[in-house]
Amino acid sequence: MSVSDEIGFNVYHGGTWVVTENDDDAYIGGEVLSFQCKPEDL
Repeated sequence: MSVSDEIGFNVYHGGTWVVTENDDDAYIGGEVLSFQCKPEDL
């Protein structure tokens, strides 16, 4: 299986989204969980 056969997810938990002085989005605190799987496994 190639990488293109998988999909990636990021789950943000327990933190806060803020907008910086440069108008960028930032996530402060909490956890970021990342995983990859085949779409049919969902």
